[in-house]
Amino acid sequence: MIEPSSEWQQVDHPYFSTMRMAELISNEVERFPETKSIADLGCGIGAQTFYFADKFRQINFIGIDYNEQRISTATDLNVKKGLKNLHFISQDISTLVGVEKSVDGVLSIHTLCCFKVMETFFQGILSARPKWLIVNSLFWDGPLDVLVHIRDHTNLTPDEYVDSDFNIFSKDRVSEYLSKSGYATSFLPFYPPEPLPVPLNGARGTYTVKTDWNAHTQFSGPVHLPWNFMIAEAK
Repeated sequence: MIEPSSEWQQVDHPYFSTMRMAELISNEVERFPETKSIADLGCGIGAQTFYFADKFRQINFIGIDYNEQRISTATDLNVKKGLKNLHFISQDISTLVGVEKSVDGVLSIHTLCCFKVMETFFQGILSARPKWLIVNSLFWDGPLDVLVHIRDHTNLTPDEYVDSDFNIFSKDRVSEYLSKSGYATSFLPFYPPEPLPVPLNGARGTYTVKTDWNAHTQFSGPVHLPWNFMIAEAK
Protein backbone atom coordinates (compact mmCIF):
# COMPACT_ATOMS: atom_id res chain seq x y z
CA MET A 1 0.00 0.00 0.00
CA ILE A 2 1.28 3.50 -0.83
CA GLU A 3 2.00 5.66 2.22
CA PRO A 4 0.27 9.03 2.71
CA SER A 5 1.48 11.90 0.51
CA SER A 6 0.11 14.97 -1.24
CA GLU A 7 -1.40 12.59 -3.80
CA TRP A 8 -3.40 10.92 -1.03
CA GLN A 9 -4.56 14.25 0.35
CA GLN A 10 -6.22 15.01 -2.98
CA VAL A 11 -8.40 11.88 -2.87
CA ASP A 12 -10.86 13.68 -0.58
CA HIS A 13 -9.60 17.27 -0.84
CA PRO A 14 -9.14 18.31 -4.49
CA TYR A 15 -6.68 21.05 -5.38
CA PHE A 16 -7.77 24.30 -7.03
CA SER A 17 -6.24 23.06 -10.30
CA THR A 18 -8.47 19.96 -10.19
CA MET A 19 -11.58 22.06 -9.69
CA ARG A 20 -10.53 24.35 -12.54
CA MET A 21 -10.00 21.30 -14.75
CA ALA A 22 -13.56 20.17 -13.96
CA GLU A 23 -14.88 23.54 -15.17
CA LEU A 24 -12.99 23.11 -18.44
CA ILE A 25 -14.29 19.56 -18.84
CA SER A 26 -17.82 20.91 -18.46
CA ASN A 27 -17.13 23.41 -21.25
CA GLU A 28 -15.88 20.70 -23.60
CA VAL A 29 -18.78 18.36 -22.82
CA GLU A 30 -21.14 21.22 -23.63
CA ARG A 31 -19.32 21.87 -26.89
CA PHE A 32 -19.15 18.15 -27.72
CA PRO A 33 -22.36 16.65 -26.24
CA GLU A 34 -21.55 13.33 -27.90
CA THR A 35 -18.74 12.83 -25.36
CA LYS A 36 -19.36 9.45 -23.72
CA SER A 37 -15.89 8.46 -22.52
CA ILE A 38 -12.85 10.31 -21.17
CA ALA A 39 -9.35 8.98 -20.49
CA ASP A 40 -7.24 10.46 -17.67
CA LEU A 41 -3.59 9.88 -18.59
CA GLY A 42 -1.06 9.56 -15.78
CA CYS A 43 -3.87 9.23 -13.23
CA GLY A 44 -1.71 7.87 -10.38
CA ILE A 45 -3.93 6.59 -7.56
CA GLY A 46 -6.91 8.29 -9.17
CA ALA A 47 -7.19 11.31 -6.86
CA GLN A 48 -8.38 13.70 -9.57
CA THR A 49 -10.14 11.01 -11.60
CA PHE A 50 -12.49 10.23 -8.70
CA TYR A 51 -13.48 13.88 -8.54
CA PHE A 52 -14.22 14.06 -12.27
CA ALA A 53 -16.12 10.76 -12.42
CA ASP A 54 -18.28 11.85 -9.48
CA LYS A 55 -19.13 15.20 -11.10
CA PHE A 56 -19.87 13.74 -14.54
CA ARG A 57 -21.79 10.55 -13.77
CA GLN A 58 -23.15 10.36 -17.32
CA ILE A 59 -19.64 9.86 -18.74
CA ASN A 60 -17.39 6.81 -18.50
CA PHE A 61 -13.88 7.55 -17.22
CA ILE A 62 -10.75 5.45 -17.76
CA GLY A 63 -7.80 6.15 -15.48
CA ILE A 64 -4.52 5.10 -17.13
CA ASP A 65 -1.07 4.92 -15.55
CA TYR A 66 2.04 2.82 -16.20
CA ASN A 67 2.55 2.19 -12.46
CA GLU A 68 0.77 -1.05 -11.59
CA GLN A 69 0.92 -0.40 -7.84
CA ARG A 70 -0.85 2.94 -8.21
CA ILE A 71 -3.50 1.43 -10.47
CA SER A 72 -4.07 -1.37 -7.94
CA THR A 73 -4.49 1.24 -5.21
CA ALA A 74 -6.87 3.28 -7.38
CA THR A 75 -8.98 0.20 -8.10
CA ASP A 76 -9.18 -0.66 -4.40
CA LEU A 77 -10.18 2.90 -3.54
CA ASN A 78 -12.94 2.83 -6.14
CA VAL A 79 -14.41 -0.29 -4.56
CA LYS A 80 -15.09 1.92 -1.53
CA LYS A 81 -16.23 4.91 -3.57
CA GLY A 82 -18.52 2.81 -5.78
CA LEU A 83 -18.21 4.87 -8.96
CA LYS A 84 -19.69 2.63 -11.64
CA ASN A 85 -18.62 4.97 -14.44
CA LEU A 86 -14.91 4.62 -13.63
CA HIS A 87 -12.27 1.94 -14.11
CA PHE A 88 -8.49 1.88 -14.12
CA ILE A 89 -5.92 0.15 -16.30
CA SER A 90 -2.13 -0.06 -16.15
CA GLN A 91 -0.65 0.85 -19.50
CA ASP A 92 1.98 2.95 -21.24
CA ILE A 93 0.15 6.19 -22.07
CA SER A 94 2.31 6.72 -25.15
CA THR A 95 0.49 3.87 -26.94
CA LEU A 96 -3.10 3.56 -25.58
CA VAL A 97 -3.46 0.15 -27.24
CA GLY A 98 -6.97 -1.20 -26.71
CA VAL A 99 -8.64 2.08 -25.79
CA GLU A 100 -7.79 4.19 -28.80
CA LYS A 101 -11.19 3.68 -30.45
CA SER A 102 -13.30 4.23 -27.33
CA VAL A 103 -12.15 7.64 -26.11
CA ASP A 104 -13.96 10.90 -26.90
CA GLY A 105 -11.95 13.20 -24.63
CA VAL A 106 -8.52 13.07 -22.97
CA LEU A 107 -7.27 14.65 -19.74
CA SER A 108 -3.80 14.86 -18.28
CA ILE A 109 -2.63 16.60 -15.13
CA HIS A 110 1.07 17.12 -14.29
CA THR A 111 2.17 14.37 -16.69
CA LEU A 112 3.47 15.98 -19.90
CA CYS A 113 6.08 17.83 -17.81
CA CYS A 114 7.59 14.45 -16.85
CA PHE A 115 8.45 13.74 -20.50
CA LYS A 116 11.65 15.01 -22.08
CA VAL A 117 10.18 14.67 -25.59
CA MET A 118 6.67 16.03 -26.06
CA GLU A 119 6.01 13.89 -29.16
CA THR A 120 6.32 10.74 -27.04
CA PHE A 121 3.53 11.99 -24.79
CA PHE A 122 1.20 13.02 -27.61
CA GLN A 123 1.63 10.03 -29.92
CA GLY A 124 -0.78 7.82 -27.99
CA ILE A 125 -3.34 10.59 -27.75
CA LEU A 126 -3.20 11.28 -31.47
CA SER A 127 -3.64 7.58 -32.25
CA ALA A 128 -6.88 7.69 -30.24
CA ARG A 129 -8.15 10.71 -32.23
CA PRO A 130 -10.23 12.21 -29.38
CA LYS A 131 -12.58 15.07 -30.13
CA TRP A 132 -10.82 17.18 -27.52
CA LEU A 133 -8.07 17.11 -24.93
CA ILE A 134 -7.11 19.19 -21.90
CA VAL A 135 -3.53 19.04 -20.63
CA ASN A 136 -2.44 20.74 -17.41
CA SER A 137 1.32 21.20 -17.65
CA LEU A 138 4.17 23.69 -17.88
CA PHE A 139 4.21 25.85 -21.03
CA TRP A 140 6.26 28.86 -22.11
CA ASP A 141 5.18 31.74 -24.37
CA GLY A 142 8.46 31.86 -26.29
CA PRO A 143 10.24 29.46 -28.69
CA LEU A 144 11.93 27.56 -25.86
CA ASP A 145 11.69 24.09 -24.39
CA VAL A 146 13.33 23.89 -20.97
CA LEU A 147 14.31 20.56 -19.39
CA VAL A 148 14.26 20.86 -15.59
CA HIS A 149 15.48 18.01 -13.40
CA ILE A 150 15.06 18.45 -9.64
CA ARG A 151 16.91 16.33 -7.10
CA ASP A 152 15.43 16.63 -3.62
CA HIS A 153 17.78 15.68 -0.77
CA THR A 154 15.21 15.90 2.02
CA ASN A 155 13.29 12.99 3.54
CA LEU A 156 10.53 11.81 1.22
CA THR A 157 7.53 9.58 1.64
CA PRO A 158 8.08 6.17 -0.01
CA ASP A 159 5.92 6.85 -3.09
CA GLU A 160 7.74 10.05 -4.05
CA TYR A 161 10.91 10.18 -6.10
CA VAL A 162 14.22 11.83 -5.23
CA ASP A 163 14.53 12.89 -8.87
CA SER A 164 11.68 14.69 -10.61
CA ASP A 165 11.24 16.33 -13.99
CA PHE A 166 9.40 19.63 -14.44
CA ASN A 167 9.96 20.13 -18.15
CA ILE A 168 8.55 23.20 -19.88
CA PHE A 169 7.44 23.18 -23.52
CA SER A 170 6.96 26.00 -26.02
CA LYS A 171 3.32 26.88 -26.62
CA ASP A 172 4.05 27.71 -30.26
CA ARG A 173 5.79 24.40 -30.88
CA VAL A 174 3.02 22.40 -29.22
CA SER A 175 0.37 24.27 -31.21
CA GLU A 176 2.20 23.73 -34.48
CA TYR A 177 2.68 20.04 -33.77
CA LEU A 178 -0.98 19.44 -32.90
CA SER A 179 -2.18 21.56 -35.81
CA LYS A 180 -0.51 19.15 -38.21
CA SER A 181 -2.72 16.43 -36.73
CA GLY A 182 -5.89 18.49 -37.09
CA TYR A 183 -6.23 20.17 -33.69
CA ALA A 184 -6.66 23.83 -32.79
CA THR A 185 -5.10 24.76 -29.45
CA SER A 186 -5.47 27.47 -26.85
CA PHE A 187 -3.79 28.06 -23.47
CA LEU A 188 -5.14 29.32 -20.17
CA PRO A 189 -2.58 30.26 -17.49
CA PHE A 190 -3.35 28.86 -14.06
CA TYR A 191 -2.61 30.71 -10.84
CA PRO A 192 -3.95 29.52 -7.47
CA PRO A 193 -6.58 31.87 -6.04
CA GLU A 194 -4.79 31.94 -2.68
CA PRO A 195 -1.10 32.46 -1.83
CA LEU A 196 0.97 29.38 -1.02
CA PRO A 197 3.74 29.60 1.61
CA VAL A 198 7.39 28.80 0.97
CA PRO A 199 8.36 25.35 2.35
CA LEU A 200 10.19 25.90 5.63
CA ASN A 201 13.09 23.56 4.84
CA GLY A 202 13.71 24.90 1.33
CA ALA A 203 12.71 21.56 -0.20
CA ARG A 204 10.55 20.86 -3.22
CA GLY A 205 7.03 22.20 -2.90
CA THR A 206 4.96 24.78 -4.71
CA TYR A 207 4.82 28.30 -3.29
CA THR A 208 3.75 31.64 -4.75
CA VAL A 209 5.51 34.95 -5.29
CA LYS A 210 4.07 38.29 -6.42
CA THR A 211 5.49 39.10 -9.87
CA ASP A 212 4.56 41.18 -12.91
CA TRP A 213 2.79 38.08 -14.25
CA ASN A 214 0.50 37.53 -11.29
CA ALA A 215 0.26 38.01 -7.53
CA HIS A 216 0.40 34.21 -7.14
CA THR A 217 3.14 33.18 -9.59
CA GLN A 218 4.20 29.63 -8.76
CA PHE A 219 7.68 28.36 -7.94
CA SER A 220 9.24 25.19 -6.56
CA GLY A 221 12.66 25.75 -5.05
CA PRO A 222 14.46 28.07 -7.52
CA VAL A 223 12.27 27.01 -10.48
CA HIS A 224 9.46 29.08 -11.99
CA LEU A 225 6.43 26.88 -12.76
CA PRO A 226 4.37 28.37 -15.64
CA TRP A 227 1.33 26.12 -15.22
CA ASN A 228 -1.20 26.32 -18.03
CA PHE A 229 -4.21 24.43 -19.24
CA MET A 230 -3.81 23.54 -22.89
CA ILE A 231 -7.10 22.91 -24.66
CA ALA A 232 -7.07 21.24 -28.07
CA GLU A 233 -10.12 20.55 -30.20
CA ALA A 234 -10.42 18.64 -33.45
CA LYS A 235 -10.84 21.07 -36.34
